[in-house]
Amino acid sequence: LQDLEDAIASGCSTTPEKQLYSSNNTYSFTPTADGKFKVKALAISDEGVQVYDISDAITVKTPITGVTALADKTTAAPGETVTWTSTAEGGTNVKYAFYLYCGADLVEKQLYDYDNTYSFTPTAEGKYKVKALALADGVQVTSVTDVLTVQYPLTEVTAEADKTTLAPGETITWTSTVDGGGA
Repeated sequence: LQDLEDAIASGCSTTPEKQLYSSNNTYSFTPTADGKFKVKALAISDEGVQVYDISDAITVKTPITGVTALADKTTAAPGETVTWTSTAEGGTNVKYAFYLYCGADLVEKQLYDYDNTYSFTPTAEGKYKVKALALADGVQVTSVTDVLTVQYPLTEVTAEADKTTLAPGETITWTSTVDGGGA
């Protein structure tokens, strides 16, 4: 009666898979890439009458499994802009969000958007981290970046002695003072 001549999966593959006529009326396919796939089933009766049907498309999407965010620098001075770029592993139509912390305090957040970058210009010294979030097909993944150290640059160092003259055998002590650089 009904024999399956060919079952074709197409969408990402340039060479469709085929299953020749047989009495087996099932076909299994394991996609190896994202895409839309259809099956064309052909049948022929013992009398030689041929019919076929094309299935509705099924969509295969690689699920999102992770996200990373990298800053364009690891140290900055107040007033210097830092930009983080996030990259998702898997997923399609990924949206990104960013939460900026100074220590344990939430400083600001950028809500979900398709933009995978976040820029911040610190106004104060501190140790900052960004929590990067990615969302695709209802699945959310997160990661926390390395610490960004924000401090004023080293601008001056001075050294002063506790004496201007001394005799042999006396001790002299210098004290240094540093401006900037987190000192």
